[in-house]
Amino acid sequence: SEAAKLLRQARARLNKVKIEGHSDLQQFLRRSRRQISKGLTDAERRVRPKRKKTARKKATRKTVPARAGS
Repeated sequence: SEAAKLLRQARARLNKVKIEGHSDLQQFLRRSRRQISKGLTDAERRVRPKRKKTARKKATRKTVPARAGS
């Protein structure tokens, strides 16, 4: 769906953000980015249409040819 596509693009852009600055700020930004990325992924899963399950194929028995002379 369109909403899932937008969320996926937002997550991709967020992952490209460079973290620079003081080490405490880096740690904060790294943690925040990870949490936001996880939230966007979860939202994307909830919004995306559910996949239809494919029909299972019936198991077929292979016929074994009778041995000659048994």
